[in-house]
Amino acid sequence: MRNVCTCETCQTPFVSQKHSTICFDCALKHFAGNTDPEEGDFNSALLLSGKMTDNEARWLQEDLKSVEQVQDDFAEEEIDMDICEICGGDSLWCHCEDQD
Repeated sequence: MRNVCTCETCQTPFVSQKHSTICFDCALKHFAGNTDPEEGDFNSALLLSGKMTDNEARWLQEDLKSVEQVQDDFAEEEIDMDICEICGGDSLWCHCEDQD
């Protein structure tokens, strides 16, 4: 269901999946402030403004859960890393020996 709403912040009419009180642009400004928006800011603004459908919100939630699960699985694995004798860093990424 699509609703025509008026943003309480900028008074601009916008179409929303819900009865939202703030448009996407104002919601994005709210979340990002005076900084460059990050991915989460866009998702939050889409949700708050009602531009994201219920199905899209479910898909986003599933994606976020999948990422969290992968992070949890990765954290549980023991990582065997070799330490560089020159810089003390991970020798997999270190190029100290290449500089000789």
